[in-house]
Amino acid sequence: MSRSGSCLASALALSLLCAGVAEAAPLSLSPSPTAAALRRADLLARVRAEGIALTFNLGGSRALGKAASEYDVGFPLSATLGYQINLGNATLTPQAMFEMSRWSASEGDTYGLMLVAAGGGELAYWLQHVPLSLWAALNLGIGDVSINGGDGGTSSKVGFAINVGWGLTYMLTSYIGAGLYMGVTKSFANTDDPSGSLTFGFRLRAFYSLAGG
Repeated sequence: MSRSGSCLASALALSLLCAGVAEAAPLSLSPSPTAAALRRADLLARVRAEGIALTFNLGGSRALGKAASEYDVGFPLSATLGYQINLGNATLTPQAMFEMSRWSASEGDTYGLMLVAAGGGELAYWLQHVPLSLWAALNLGIGDVSINGGDGGTSSKVGFAINVGWGLTYMLTSYIGAGLYMGVTKSFANTDDPSGSLTFGFRLRAFYSLAGG
C-alpha cells in the first residue's frame, strides 16, 4: 500500500508540473514585434519629434466680402515656417506665415489680399498607428487689401488680419508629407471691397527632426 501511495503521489506531482508548464508556455511563446511594426513605430516617433517644419498650400481661393461675387476663383501662394514641439500624440508648431491671393473680375479689376503673419501656431493630433495628423492653425498679422481698377485707378488698405486653417497631413516619410488644406483669411482694413479669402487645396509638408535627423 505504501508503494502504491508513493506512485500516486509521484503521478500527481508530475501532472501539476505539466499543468504549470502549459500555463507558462503562452507567455514565453508570445510573438515578437515584426520588422514592419518596428519601422512604423520608428516613423511615428520621428514625425512627432521636435524639429523644423515647412509647409506649402497649393490650390484655389475665393474672395469674401461685399463685392466678392464679381471676382473669379484665384490661385493663392501660402507658406509657413515653424518649430515643431512634441507633446506625445500631439504636436504644437509656433510659426510664421505668408499668404498672397489675387483674383480678376470680368470688367478688368484685379483684387489682391496679402497676409504677413507676425505670429501664429498649429496644433496637430497624430493618430496612434499611422503617420496621419488632424490639425488646426491660427495666425495673426498684417493684411494688405489692394484693388487695381480696370480704368487704371488703384487703392490699397492695410490693417490687422487673421488667418484660420485646418486639414489633415499624411507623412509619406519622416521628411515629406502631403494632405488637404482649407483656410479663411480676414483683413480688418476699412474697405467696402472684398476683405477676405477662402483658400482650399493640397498641402505639402517638409519636416526635419532634430532628434536624429
